[in-house]
Amino acid sequence: MSKVKIQGNASGTGILTISAPNTNTDRSLTLPDGAGEILTDASTLSSSNLSGALPAIDGSALTGIVSGLTGADGYRLSANFSGGNDQVINNYWERVDYGLFNKLGTGLTESGGVFTFPETGYWFIHWFSSAQNDASYKKNGVALEYTNNGGTGWDTVGQYIGYTYHGNEPHAGSQSHIVDITDTSNDKIRFSCNTSATSTLYYGDSYVSYTGFNAFRLGDT
Repeated sequence: MSKVKIQGNASGTGILTISAPNTNTDRSLTLPDGAGEILTDASTLSSSNLSGALPAIDGSALTGIVSGLTGADGYRLSANFSGGNDQVINNYWERVDYGLFNKLGTGLTESGGVFTFPETGYWFIHWFSSAQNDASYKKNGVALEYTNNGGTGWDTVGQYIGYTYHGNEPHAGSQSHIVDITDTSNDKIRFSCNTSATSTLYYGDSYVSYTGFNAFRLGDT
């Protein structure tokens, strides 16, 4: 017959009391056939010791969990902008403020045509323009440029090209790109003219988004 032995600790002076519950039902406590310790509310349990199906998690008490987009913003030209090839579009930018628009989160900031992101993460950029050349068979479009050193150097990351087949004929187009913003002080974007004409007119208006972009934060980087 196996036996149960309760062994004291010579170094301790406390008295351990085992109390019975308030019950009228007989209960049996079966000890495991192996060495170990009884867990308490202060114990830690390795995930490797878990087995079987876990219960469904109720997320009602969880904090810090965000679903969906956490940032969205839109800018446009509030007036017409004329520029030659590679010229930075550095004037007339305004945040969209018409037609039920409202930014989500802090939003981007603009200075001299350079846009700074409010937080790191993956951002989806969709830009568009309506433009007009003064000559036939000329390209017009907008290029997205980025810097990862605070503006010391810039590279083109994406662009679209439209053609005006007849002089003074408008053309519209759009393009999109995802940027990974890891440092809001150094990672920035701007837009430049992509044209083969001497000068291209990019339409702008305070009530209609002819030329501009939308930015959506997709998630953490």
